[in-house]
Amino acid sequence: MLKIKRLKDCAISEAVEAWNIGFKGYFFDMTMTTEKFMARMASEGLSDEISVVAYWNDKPVGLIVNGIREFQGELIGWNGGTAVDKDYRGKGIGRRMLEATLDILEEKNVKVSTLEAISDNKGAIALYQSLGYDIIDHLECLEKKEGQIPVVSSNIFLMKRVSLEEVSNLSFYQGKNPWQTHWQSVMDGEALIAEDAFGNAIGYAYFRKILSEEGMHTSTTLYQCEADRSRNDQKEIIQALLAEALHTTSDQIRHYVPNLPKLSSSTTHGVLQEMGFEPIVHLVYMKQILI
Repeated sequence: MLKIKRLKDCAISEAVEAWNIGFKGYFFDMTMTTEKFMARMASEGLSDEISVVAYWNDKPVGLIVNGIREFQGELIGWNGGTAVDKDYRGKGIGRRMLEATLDILEEKNVKVSTLEAISDNKGAIALYQSLGYDIIDHLECLEKKEGQIPVVSSNIFLMKRVSLEEVSNLSFYQGKNPWQTHWQSVMDGEALIAEDAFGNAIGYAYFRKILSEEGMHTSTTLYQCEADRSRNDQKEIIQALLAEALHTTSDQIRHYVPNLPKLSSSTTHGVLQEMGFEPIVHLVYMKQILI
């Protein structure tokens, strides 16, 4: 009755059907066309070889899309979305898909599996915990709908525009933060590195500005902003980076921060709160050691 297949062995249209019906009524509008689904798979490093689709009597009723990234010599698997048709929940479909995913990740010699879940989704969290996942952090999606970002005048830090990949080479780059915030997930983004008076890199930020069809700047998404953890002036570094990355002359720009860890990025979280950012979604960040 229930069959689990790898996405590579399924029609894309069936995967999109499972995605759309599984995410119907979700906090965000997750509706996908076939073209958008394929573009997301490609741009975010999701793999049809390690993603799975669930069928109930040949009807696609669920899927999990997955990716693998390497950080500091360690393969990390991440869950890019789990969806189950609400009419088929309670039948063990999510568990079976997760078990199949974990088997595939172990085949690929993945050491760590990570995922995020909405904090209020107690059923999903309990399922993940029953399969060996632990909550390692709490995440917030933050938003500042209007109002200018304060200018921070500093003659201490030099701001350099760099490529996204250059940021990933810093010793304090947060490559174990949620996958949506990784530099590889940022299309057409911009990056900054803060340097001290001696030319040492002491902080970084990367972000993406969104333009309207008319070319007007309407919003900015900040993915990461961090300072060297060995520094005593981390807050001042982050304040300067945020001011440089987010400041505009308009108070109509929407600023958004996805899946910011409250513990591992506590200084950044505190500075953003002081700037007037407010949480719009609360999540948990979960991890399981596989090998």
